[in-house]
Amino acid sequence: TMTVSLQEKTIEDAKRDRGFYHSMLIGLDQQKAAVLQNHAKLEKTGLSLDAGIGVTQSDDINPYIKLQFYDKDAGEICYTELMEGSLPVKNHEIALEKQFIDGLNRDVSVGDKIPLKIYDSEIGNNLISKEEVEGTKVGELREFTVSGILIRSQGNIGRIPRGFISEEAAKELLKKQGQELKYDAFIRVKGRLPIQKSLSEIADHLDLSDDQRQDNWYLISVLGENKDINNRLYKIAFILAMLIVVATVAVIYNSFHISVLERIKQFGLLRAVGATPKQIRTIVFREAGILSLISIPLGLLSGVVAVKIVVALLNIGRYSLFKGMGVTISLPILAISGLLSIFAVYFSALS
Repeated sequence: TMTVSLQEKTIEDAKRDRGFYHSMLIGLDQQKAAVLQNHAKLEKTGLSLDAGIGVTQSDDINPYIKLQFYDKDAGEICYTELMEGSLPVKNHEIALEKQFIDGLNRDVSVGDKIPLKIYDSEIGNNLISKEEVEGTKVGELREFTVSGILIRSQGNIGRIPRGFISEEAAKELLKKQGQELKYDAFIRVKGRLPIQKSLSEIADHLDLSDDQRQDNWYLISVLGENKDINNRLYKIAFILAMLIVVATVAVIYNSFHISVLERIKQFGLLRAVGATPKQIRTIVFREAGILSLISIPLGLLSGVVAVKIVVALLNIGRYSLFKGMGVTISLPILAISGLLSIFAVYFSALS
């Protein structure tokens, strides 16, 4: 239960930090974007547009912001969470990442105006110099109204902060820059399908180059599709599981065996008055069944409670690696634990 809970926490952290998408497909025309939105192998497809780099018109610490449009699904997949305000709807509205506001030399809040000089959208995502920006094609000076402030994304640390604008505004800016309308698609494969195989088939179907496909490797790995990592984890898990199994069987065996040995005289008396070996076995096995019915559910319940207590203690530290970890109750694990206990009890009774 601890292992499954930790795995679930790792997956949730990966989703929040890197986004809940399996791959980002870059530079798609409208036709290919439409194909993805209706693809039978995809659970969700979110679309985005890069509309250029905005530069503030004052002496700020970090004056650059990447202007993007994210549709509803892309915002959900990439965990764009609002601290306050709302996402942009009108042409002149913009939602700013907290990371960008932190780099300004003034306070900015919802409803404030912010003038930006728009440059070409071909720069990419990494942090850049003034010379790189000013060496690109210049668009227009435009004033935006701040509609919302977004939580700083862990996955965007070390990159240009983002500002989200409406689809209409993004298309208008791209048209003025003389850029083609090219979408980026964040895609998530349906639940039970093999992720990497499905992604390769989709990329081949759309005739995409390797440069147009950026897989979310960290998420794919923690979801269990990295064979090297899986094999290492399975070996560690197997060794730990065997230690627990041996300890469990030994404890149950010894407890049950001692309780039988303590009553060996009683069994002798029963044999003396005519009880058959089969009847003695029936008595011992019936006792084993009654003990199992009472103690196994109590054992499983106390185990879950113990895990909850341990997780609560691990959550106390401010910088704990287990911060935010919950307890995931897995029915297959409880079933396996129960069956293991039954095996140990009856093995003890049989011996």
